[in-house]
Amino acid sequence: MSFPEVRINNGKVERILGLVVTNGPQYGGMFKIAPRASFTDGLLDVCLIGEMDKLKLMENLPRVLNGTHDLLPEVKMGRTSSLVVSSFEELTCEVDGEIFDSKKEYIITAHPEALRVIVPPNSKLLQ
Repeated sequence: MSFPEVRINNGKVERILGLVVTNGPQYGGMFKIAPRASFTDGLLDVCLIGEMDKLKLMENLPRVLNGTHDLLPEVKMGRTSSLVVSSFEELTCEVDGEIFDSKKEYIITAHPEALRVIVPPNSKLLQ
């Protein structure tokens, strides 16, 4: 398995299995990738998954389903209003299921209250 090396916000270079940036708690419908994320806080939640062999990945997949993967030493969680992800090699980027052209740098920024939506008053989205 090949692990790309990335730098986030000019920090140290890290070899990663994956990086998910989200504004909500779930990813792909059932993965609680950022269980404490809020749609209303104006911040992006970041889940960085470091190097992990296939066996350990498969053993810990249930943790991603129930939102306890953040207890693994290979996983780092954080919140930010923006971040820059850079690499010496081109990285694939997927946004809401759509694959974008690979690039060596991505600038990701939250735009609080940029989209107006109607949500029922008792919705779980407001929690």
